[in-house]
Amino acid sequence: MKHYLSEANVILFADDTLLFLAAPSLDVLYNKIHNAVSEFLTFSQQNLLTLNFSKTLFMIFSRLSSSVGNDQIMVRGNVIKRVATTRYLGFLIDENLSWKNHSNAIAEKLSRGLGVMRRIKNLVPKKILKMIYFSIFCPYISYGCSIWASNFVTRFKRVQKTSE
Repeated sequence: MKHYLSEANVILFADDTLLFLAAPSLDVLYNKIHNAVSEFLTFSQQNLLTLNFSKTLFMIFSRLSSSVGNDQIMVRGNVIKRVATTRYLGFLIDENLSWKNHSNAIAEKLSRGLGVMRRIKNLVPKKILKMIYFSIFCPYISYGCSIWASNFVTRFKRVQKTSE
């Protein structure tokens, strides 16, 4: 696939494909996105693959608080929508890489689990409670924690407090 894409970096995981591009300005970036998707479509057609445009999105990562630009791109008559947040491999990723949405979602899930544990704490032995804790809380906290919580102590504290 690398030979088909002149400027895009590609990450493949199962049936998910990510194309990464960088540019000095939004105009250049939009041109690169259009070209990369066109090149990817050529690759896909030649290899009897299809691109599901209803699941195809784009996001612009920027240090600026909001990067102005188009909300969609047309490629060969198909619309690709721009999003500010998307889910990828269990992570909620936003265009500023703040991880705020992800940590809030984790805290909400843990809060629900905590509610369940509080309701059953007098009904089951402590050993079972501990087993439930490690099966409900630990996967959410440990999965990708080094990525989403490493530099965001204030956001991680909410998750930490919920799990205690």
